[in-house]
Amino acid sequence: MAGKALSELDSAIFRDGSVLYGQPYLLLHCTCLQPQNRDIFMTGGGNGGFNIYKYHYPLNRVTKHGEDGLPIGKMGDIELLNSRVISTQPVTSFDWSPDKAGLCCMSCLDQTVR
Repeated sequence: MAGKALSELDSAIFRDGSVLYGQPYLLLHCTCLQPQNRDIFMTGGGNGGFNIYKYHYPLNRVTKHGEDGLPIGKMGDIELLNSRVISTQPVTSFDWSPDKAGLCCMSCLDQTVR
C-alpha cells in the first residue's frame, strides 16, 4: 500500500472532501501537519486509532488531461509510516510539539490525554 499513488488505490475513499487512505468506511476526526516537516501528517479516526503519513511530491506537478489536453495538477504519493489503535473511542484532538520533532499529545472521547 505504501508508495502507491492515491488514484491507483482501490481502498482510497473520497467522502466530504477527505481522503481515507487504506481505511475503508472510517470517519476522520482530526488531521495535523508536523511543524518541523510539512510532509509528515497524522489522521485521527473514529475507531480510536491514528495514522502517521509522509507525503512524496511527484516528479512533474502538472500533466495534460487526456481528453482536451489542458494542464491539470498531479497528486503525489503518501506513505503510511505508523498506525496504532490507542482507544476504543475516537481521537478528537492531536497536537505536535513545536520544540521536539515527533513528540505529540492527543485526546480521545474516553476522557484521556495520551
